Amino acid sequence: MTTHQDTAVSIAEAVSRFHKDQQGVAPASVQAWLVSDAVLVRCEGVFTPTEQSLCETTDGRKIVQSARRELRALTRRQIEAEVARAIGVDVLRSYCDLDVRYGEQVEVYILARSL
Repeated sequence: MTTHQDTAVSIAEAVSRFHKDQQGVAPASVQAWLVSDAVLVRCEGVFTPTEQSLCETTDGRKIVQSARRELRALTRRQIEAEVARAIGVDVLRSYCDLDVRYGEQVEVYILARSL
């Protein structure tokens, strides 16, 4: 029997792999929590070296924020599929927010059913 902790670890690993495939760099830390029919994922240290340099200025932070928002729009269905595959439950929709001041990203996945 799979525990919630095992499932959370599987989700964190899937999200980390996806970020590495997309940006070439895995987040420094990825944590996942299951809450009824939702999954909350917190990624820390998500920037590439180029993005880290850009984030030293206000204009650079705006560029990184915009680029990441566009990338998420393009890859949303792919990451939702990865999370669904990791837990065996369809993902209905997802949300994402990036804090460019800290290189932290929070992702929320709404599942088709509670785990």
